[in-house]
Amino acid sequence: MTTQMEPASAAKPRKAGAAKAVPAPTKADLVLKQLRSARGATLAQLQDLTGWQAHSVRGFLSGTVRKKLGLTLTSETAKDGTRRYHVAIDPSQKEVTIRTEPTADRMQVDAEATAASVANGADSGEEA
Repeated sequence: MTTQMEPASAAKPRKAGAAKAVPAPTKADLVLKQLRSARGATLAQLQDLTGWQAHSVRGFLSGTVRKKLGLTLTSETAKDGTRRYHVAIDPSQKEVTIRTEPTADRMQVDAEATAASVANGADSGEEA
């Protein structure tokens, strides 16, 4: 017995006034949300949240959170030796969202982060 599959174009058409679905938060968005919580997050919590290995989480914290987004990332070691990471919430700073596809908002965040690092002398090209 053979079954025939409907072609992909036979899917239900969208209604004319239907609102677009809000995209699911990315792993990076989830990490940033967790880092901004009152307690912050441990490396193990971020690994469980994203499925990333420890070196990938640390690379994201260093490369994206600190350098690319220019956020202030702090870490504290508890008495039991557990390190917790936290991003300080600056009221003047807007919420940062990371998307994998280029958008005008992301390009604006990239431009602002670049401008901030240039203003701080990070990209001056001078060697110490």
